[in-house]
Amino acid sequence: MSETVLSSSTRRILEFDAVLEQIAGYTQSPLGGDATRALKPDPAGAADRLAEVAEMRELCTTRGYLPCGRAEAIGDVTERAAVEGVVLDGIELARIRRTAGVIEAMRRHLVADRERWPRLVELVAPVPSLQSLIEQLDTLIDDDGELRDDASPELQRIRRAFQSARRSARDRLERMTREPRIAEALQEPIVTERGGRLVLPVRAGQRDRVRGVVHDTSSSGQTLFIEPLAAVEEQNRLAELKGQERDEIRRLLAEATAHVRVASSGLAAGCIALARADSLQGISRWAQDNDAVAPRHCDNGLRLRGARHPLLEAEIAVPLDLELDAGARALVITGPNTGGKTVTLKTVGLAVLLAQSGVPVVAADAMLPAFSRVHADIGDEQSLAASLSTFSGHLQNISAFLADCPPGALVLMDELGTGTDPAEGAALGIALVEAFVAAGALVIASTHHDALKVFAQRTDGIVNAAMEFDAETLAPTYRLKVGRPGRSNALDIATRLGLQAEIVDRARALLADDAVELDSVLRELETQERELERAHGVLQTRRGEIEVEVTAAKEEAAARAEAYRDAQRAAREAVEEAVRDLRSRGEDRLRKLDERQPAASERMRADRKAAFAATTGELRREALDKLAKARRSKPAPTEATERPPRPDASAEAPPAPAQPTLPLRRGVTVRVEPFGTIGKVLQDWEPGGNKKVEVDVAGKRLVVARPNVVPEAPDTAHPRPTRHVHRRRKEISADLDLHGMRVDEALAVVDRHIDDAILAELFVVRFIHGVGTFRLRDAIREHLRDRPEVASLASADPFSGGEGVTVVTLED
Repeated sequence: MSETVLSSSTRRILEFDAVLEQIAGYTQSPLGGDATRALKPDPAGAADRLAEVAEMRELCTTRGYLPCGRAEAIGDVTERAAVEGVVLDGIELARIRRTAGVIEAMRRHLVADRERWPRLVELVAPVPSLQSLIEQLDTLIDDDGELRDDASPELQRIRRAFQSARRSARDRLERMTREPRIAEALQEPIVTERGGRLVLPVRAGQRDRVRGVVHDTSSSGQTLFIEPLAAVEEQNRLAELKGQERDEIRRLLAEATAHVRVASSGLAAGCIALARADSLQGISRWAQDNDAVAPRHCDNGLRLRGARHPLLEAEIAVPLDLELDAGARALVITGPNTGGKTVTLKTVGLAVLLAQSGVPVVAADAMLPAFSRVHADIGDEQSLAASLSTFSGHLQNISAFLADCPPGALVLMDELGTGTDPAEGAALGIALVEAFVAAGALVIASTHHDALKVFAQRTDGIVNAAMEFDAETLAPTYRLKVGRPGRSNALDIATRLGLQAEIVDRARALLADDAVELDSVLRELETQERELERAHGVLQTRRGEIEVEVTAAKEEAAARAEAYRDAQRAAREAVEEAVRDLRSRGEDRLRKLDERQPAASERMRADRKAAFAATTGELRREALDKLAKARRSKPAPTEATERPPRPDASAEAPPAPAQPTLPLRRGVTVRVEPFGTIGKVLQDWEPGGNKKVEVDVAGKRLVVARPNVVPEAPDTAHPRPTRHVHRRRKEISADLDLHGMRVDEALAVVDRHIDDAILAELFVVRFIHGVGTFRLRDAIREHLRDRPEVASLASADPFSGGEGVTVVTLED
């Protein structure tokens, strides 16, 4: 859709220009302010502008505002510079320098993150870097437009020579003021300046005492300003140097103007981008201060939630809620005078214009279609000069609307059908609504005529709405109620304003029967609506109470679940503590044995460690079995509040068989439970003797309880090699990832992995626990130092995980 046609009277009536002026106050530069004031409704570009505003709001929030404050309009200067032979002065060049600096700063600010602000980066894409021009101007002029002394070596030489000659001339004249003959002729013993020449103030009657050139006379004629002949030659030198300075300055300014001429296209593109960026920034700041939102597009109907006119004070404005479905083609608003009908029309019209101009709408939510025309007839159009009454003025406007009303137009009409005979005005109002709807326009009109209310109630696509009136306080609430007509409440308002009761009663008696009946029906509808609102309020209160109760119940369930987890955690810690105690006692026993038998062989030590490892492993698994049984005997929380405990491999093992009585002979092939590992008996075992069986498993001597040793059947024993490894040997990895585990959970997993690694003949394993607070690492290493199977442990090298990985070497 092309640009929305909007008359100057509609812009004024809907206060569109006033709102744009309000937004322009948020810009930093004249360029941004002018660009904001020039905004026009353009549905085709509205979505892109709204997206740019959204990016700008995010940019301002995350990186701060764009630096646009010192930029000026320089179009007139660049146009002059484009003319050959024109030389810009220092003031003009200073304006260009300031604006070029702002453009370059803005460009760099936006392109710093191309992926995050793609639309804003696209905005400055046509702008070349102006850094070279900025540096050239910086070497020539200062902020005030004066040529710098070091703008060129020649200028620096001339100015130094000039200052030296001027000091010499002044010194000469100051010496003359101290000579007695001349001092007596002076009004004051000072050196002053006239016409660029140093002079002495001489009394008119003493002129003969000071020979020289008179350059000026005081207003009274009593003082002559004379340049002594002795200083003329030096001051001629000053004039000569001054001329050289002017020539050099002109040359430098011409050179700078040439640089500006070359960069003129880049400056023009930069000014355009700067004006748009500053305007977008002003819109985003205005939207932030007014809680405005980007409107969404819809093809038909409209929706405004919590909308208000931005020129009304937010503290006193009553938010507007209006929703029309796709089938609605007209909305007829009725209600009391000063009830907010006019403000409603202006708020809707202004929201449409802002949305189609790419400006956020002051509302909590907005969904609006695109309109090809926006026509508004609001307010008193009476004109004495044109001999127009109020009715004639409205009718003239509406006739112009009908002549330019393509499909997709929005027509806003206030006080439709007023200013003439009520019956004729109502009939004319109905006919006008029908005509605009037939033309494909969306109509929103306010009226006081009952006939229009009935027409809207009986006609498909025409919707009634009422400005709410509080019957108890006899005052308007300024809230719009869509779906039912409203009452004008003129007689009620007259009563509130103090009109005599007998007059109001007489007026009610004079009302036509159908008007009385309609008024009664509307009163009943209002009463029912208030009762429904009260009931709704009660339901909402009860709903809030129920939500509080549900929240409390969830918190109680969560507390119970946490208590259950704490109990489980305490049980696991008790088991681990028991295991650590057993291990400690076992190590003490091994140490004492070593002290008693210092000459024992390494083989004996290895046998004792293996027997100890098997014993502690069985004790750990027995304890975990007991824990699993305790868990099964205690009901767990529901899935909503507690996740089932992680299944443990030891808990899944079948129960140990009853104490067997069959003897075992040396060399018999047996299976060691619960590992399922195959080995051979090293010594004969008889019932009633030692309760432990010595078994050779993969070259390791294990001492195992008799219930965990099961003889293999003859047909399965022969094919198995003597050095058999656990059937899951290939699945055991040297690395174990412990990330995300609690300390107690991780220690149990570490123990199982150590046992599996020994059986799988893995002598080096790595536990990956990460760094964090070192709590998990320190607990694992402290735990591993207590295990006799661990020969050494250390951190991995820096390229393999460093302190986040513990490398464990097991006893061979």
